[in-house]
Amino acid sequence: MLTISIDQDVYAPGDKVLATLCWSNETDAPLEVSFPSSQRFDAVIEAQGKLFWRCGASRLFPQIPATLLILPGDSRVFKFECAAPESGSYTIHA
Repeated sequence: MLTISIDQDVYAPGDKVLATLCWSNETDAPLEVSFPSSQRFDAVIEAQGKLFWRCGASRLFPQIPATLLILPGDSRVFKFECAAPESGSYTIHA
């Protein structure tokens, strides 16, 4: 199960948005996920279908394939931050 949480419900423009992505394995079997690079996730913030920010846009990721193993009942947590957009409602996708 993937869940995203943020540190506040409302932000002023320019405030720091701190977000947490948690990938949990709620099954009885190990979860093995393969990645084509060192990037383990990406997240975007958008409003009405328009992209405001993308987590991986300004980063370089070594093109080294890797595997992430999450054992039953375990989880992996990834954190990211960005500046809050202008006024309005926005959606975060990961």
